Amino acid sequence: MFKLPFSFMGWVAKRLSPQKFSKLIKSSYSDSDLEILKNENIEKFLVEDIREAFKNGADGPSWDAVILFLDWGFNLQDINFKIHIFHGTEDKIVPMKFAEYKEKHLPNNSYTEYKGEGHLNLVTKFDEILLKVIK
Repeated sequence: MFKLPFSFMGWVAKRLSPQKFSKLIKSSYSDSDLEILKNENIEKFLVEDIREAFKNGADGPSWDAVILFLDWGFNLQDINFKIHIFHGTEDKIVPMKFAEYKEKHLPNNSYTEYKGEGHLNLVTKFDEILLKVIK
């Protein structure tokens, strides 16, 4: 299911210049993500990170996507330690439904929703998130 589109993404990531690849993937990001990507260092890191993920082909990234939908061999309700969930309401990469499902089914969770934020909000919220997790 994911192999074909991920294979294409890996192929494109290897062949396009970092600038052209970055321009291509920006359609997958929210307005708040695009603001973050105006920082050239962050944009460069993201492109390098995606290229590295596909360095040996699409199998790894494809499998990462597939396992989200498989039975993990346990129920979320059985997790007895605190799980922190941080999610931007405008995330176009990981739908809000994923975060909402986990928030509903994890009995001991700390749910933080960032209104108007996208997938890359970790970059701007890193200190805040880290402080919440280590408390």
